[in-house]
Parts: sequence; structure tokens; C-alpha cells
Amino acid sequence: MQKIAAIGCCFSFLLLAEDPALQPVQVTKTEHMDFPADGLLRLNGDFGDVTIEGWDQPGVEITTKKTTQQEFATTARQAGEANLDQVRLTPERHGNELTLTVTQPRKPRSYLDAHIFVPRRARLAVHGAGQLYIDDIAGEIQAYVRHGTIVLHLPEQGHYDFDASAKWGTVNSDFPGEVRRRHWFIGHSYADQTGANPQKLHLRAGYGDIVILRSKAPQEPAAVKPAS
Repeated sequence: MQKIAAIGCCFSFLLLAEDPALQPVQVTKTEHMDFPADGLLRLNGDFGDVTIEGWDQPGVEITTKKTTQQEFATTARQAGEANLDQVRLTPERHGNELTLTVTQPRKPRSYLDAHIFVPRRARLAVHGAGQLYIDDIAGEIQAYVRHGTIVLHLPEQGHYDFDASAKWGTVNSDFPGEVRRRHWFIGHSYADQTGANPQKLHLRAGYGDIVILRSKAPQEPAAVKPAS
């Protein structure tokens, strides 16, 4: 296992309620980890709200924000901190693979919101429950969410091999192709392939929807004509 370096850890306790005597406790943390440009990132567990976004920098950056559902008095904040300590996103590195495992107790429940930056050519393998947002990833994507939503943003000029299915939900895509009902009253499936050497996208949702959105490339500004 290679060394995992934390570059920042910021703890903030925000006043989220109108009553200053009772407020949720919130903790924010940022970590940076070594990761190859074409490595495989695995995400497992009940992960809450997670955004995985491609970037042009080396390594992985993970920012987590944990918030208690329960409100605590000022004198009892340590109890809230202890609850959040049980909500963990644990990294484990083996070769070109980085596995992130989310664990949290059934009670008391807390909210987990994570934003993960990975190299754009990285591959993804996600298995769990929650709201999953994937933005500008060029590597192969395999995602199964048993309860929650998958939202995928892809550049409009790319070549893709789509294989998407929602058992108790719908599939909506901005890209060409036919969305079909899996059964006469429930579920949707969607499959299409465009161009040579397409990016493989295998998406599955149990109870929830799959949304595939086209990200338009920014247009270059028109040339400025010199004044006569």
C-alpha cells in the first residue's frame, strides 16, 4: 500500500438551525492521495451524495462533509462529534486500484456529502446506495446503485457504448438511441453505441433513475473585426 497523504483537514461547526441552542454538528475534511492517470477507483457502501469529477491533475482529491441529523446543544457538541466519527470513508490502495469504502451506523444516522476529483482517464466501479453524480470521466464506468439516482455528464463529441437499466425507475438520455420499458409497467433500459473505440458505460439502478446528460463544448468567441 502506498502512502496516503492528507493535505488538509478543516473542521467547521456551522449554525444550521434558527435556534442557536440546538444545532446540527458538521465536519469537513479534504485529503489528497496518489493515484495513476488510468487507475481504477472503486466506491462501495451507502455513500449518501457523491460527485466524482474528472480533472487534469495527478492523484485524487476527496472532500467530505458530514452532518448530524440530530441537533445538539452547545454543551453537547462532543456527542455530535462522536457520532460523526463513526461515519467513515476508508481508502485502501493496491497497485493501480484505489478502493473507497463508506461505513456508518444505522443509528444515529448522519448525512455524508463527498466530492472526489480523479484523473479524467480513470476507470470507475461503484456499488452501493445514494445519489451518484459523475462528470467528465473518459475511462470505463461501471455503476450499480441499489437505491438512489445516477446522473452522468458526458462531452457531446465523445464515442460511447451505453448499457443502462433501471429496475424500478426510468432511464433518460440526451444521446441518440431508444429507451425501452423492461416490463410492461416498470423499469427502463437503454443501449446504444456510437463511433469506434467507444467508452464503455455499464449503469444499473435498483430503486431510482438514471440520467445521461450531454455536456456541450464551450464555443470559441467570434473574431473581432477591426474598426473601419
